Amino acid sequence: MRPSRLFIRLSLIILFMPTLTFAQSGFAPLVDLQIFGSSPNLDFRQNQTKIKDAMGSPYLEEDFSDGKVLMNNTMYEGVQLRYDIYNDLFEARLGQNTTVIDPSKNSIDTLYYSGYKFVRIFLQPDKNNVLSHVAVLYNHIDCNLYKKYKIAFIPATKPSAYAEAKPAIIDTVLPDYYLGSGEELILLKGVKSIAGFFEVEPKEVKSMINSHQLKLQNEVDLIKICAHFSD
Repeated sequence: MRPSRLFIRLSLIILFMPTLTFAQSGFAPLVDLQIFGSSPNLDFRQNQTKIKDAMGSPYLEEDFSDGKVLMNNTMYEGVQLRYDIYNDLFEARLGQNTTVIDPSKNSIDTLYYSGYKFVRIFLQPDKNNVLSHVAVLYNHIDCNLYKKYKIAFIPATKPSAYAEAKPAIIDTVLPDYYLGSGEELILLKGVKSIAGFFEVEPKEVKSMINSHQLKLQNEVDLIKICAHFSD
């Protein structure tokens, strides 16, 4: 017997009651950057000296923009953020003070920045057990789609008999996309990886992509694919 609509509505209300309570009482203005366990020394980053004189920017966006930080069930507002892709670190600014958020000294759950929700996950748990910042593009009980921004560093070259000296360059490259559910996480490489994650035949994924004229290189289309196979 299917449950009644009233039962479903009551169940949803009960399910989301903690969320509603949090939304009302879980917000706080940020008054001190040190609450993030941050370091006022912007040069503590491991690769800062290496890229100091390079052409280009290591940031997702050069300017700070308004953001929010969720930590210990409290959403802190009034902080400006900037994401350093190369060092995989966030910088925070409050008033005239700027600092680097040291991920090893806080319990930050989520950062909201540049229209994205950023979380930290183990991308390669079997290799280095390092948490990485990723943007959450799609969130479902059966599937999460993550975007990992990447940046390339091209070292400077010295002059030679056949070429002039070239300065070091840093530039963004195509991001990596990951599919995750629970402890499962795979790098999205193509149709086969999508089919393997959702446990369907590759031809079914190809058919869906072709019938809707989607492209795996298109971020919006990737979200549509995930939504289709998550239902």
